[in-house]
Amino acid sequence: MQKLFIPLVSIFLFIRACIQNSSENSITIPALKEKFFSDSSIIILDVRTSEELNGTPGKLDEVINIPVQGLERRLPELEKYKGREIALNCTTGRRSANATDNLIQNGFDGKNILGGMVEHKSTE
Repeated sequence: MQKLFIPLVSIFLFIRACIQNSSENSITIPALKEKFFSDSSIIILDVRTSEELNGTPGKLDEVINIPVQGLERRLPELEKYKGREIALNCTTGRRSANATDNLIQNGFDGKNILGGMVEHKSTE
């Protein structure tokens, strides 16, 4: 019975994190586009590497780029955006989900862009 406890708890925590991130701490591509054009205060933070930005599927204009691997160390750069909504982007939405949690834990208003660049390219 003990052998099952840790895997079950891990699965529960993972599912709980996914549910939380997919609701109140996330934003869809259509909602982001609408908000971006109507609200000039929203910030888009791309957490992909610079190599990814130059490759496929490309990059968005008017964004801040801080790769997720260095986000914790570079949080002071984002202090001036506290109080503003920060939408986080990556390729598929997985790394940006983790980065969103990190920002929220540090007092920022973070929203994960669901589906990331893959979703963005499919809605163009």
